[in-house]
Amino acid sequence: MKIIKIAYKTKCDFPGCKNLATCTISDEVDLGKKLGLCDECLNSIYESVAKSLIPKSIDAPFKRQKKL
Repeated sequence: MKIIKIAYKTKCDFPGCKNLATCTISDEVDLGKKLGLCDECLNSIYESVAKSLIPKSIDAPFKRQKKL
């Protein structure tokens, strides 16, 4: 996925939004399927993804030995 800033005027593709899109989200192959989003909708999507994806800590490469 790529996020590209756009210079032309187009409407935001998010349902119910009436702002102008400032960037597009497209796939790597660029088959013509692009999603135009304004800054507000892009930030709301970013916050929603950040809340649902919680990073996990990595496992230590060694285990501590218990002292007797």
